[in-house]
Amino acid sequence: MGWKSPTGGSGTGWTNVPNAYDDNTGSYALEPATAGGNFGPPLELTVGPVLCDRIRAYLFYQAWCFAATIEVYYDDDYHEIGSGMFSSGWNYWDVVPGSPKKSKVVSKIRLTFLHYIIVGQTRVYEADVHTVMPRLMEYYKRRRAS
Repeated sequence: MGWKSPTGGSGTGWTNVPNAYDDNTGSYALEPATAGGNFGPPLELTVGPVLCDRIRAYLFYQAWCFAATIEVYYDDDYHEIGSGMFSSGWNYWDVVPGSPKKSKVVSKIRLTFLHYIIVGQTRVYEADVHTVMPRLMEYYKRRRAS
């Protein structure tokens, strides 16, 4: 149990994507410049599959970034787990909103940012999943394979 970094990622126009999962809050992935009033392209990070109950991301709040949407991929679809304003530093979301400690087998995280008024760029310093019961996950994998 504990925090685990993604193993890969992509995002159209994003630079330094591996910095979003290098366990270093001194480096960051940078979103391409996005006009005010628009969502920028999503940053998608691969994490699994892994049984987890929480997601965290170390973000940098800038006046021009109005809000974020955080989604996780499980059960063959993306599920929104958070949206709205965020703060600089660590931000946390339950994988099942409103159900702390409830876990899902997640394989991707997707972060999208809405920009306010002016052109801006968002920085994602780190993103992690909180894994639960690794032995249960191994059991789940074996069961799906049979």
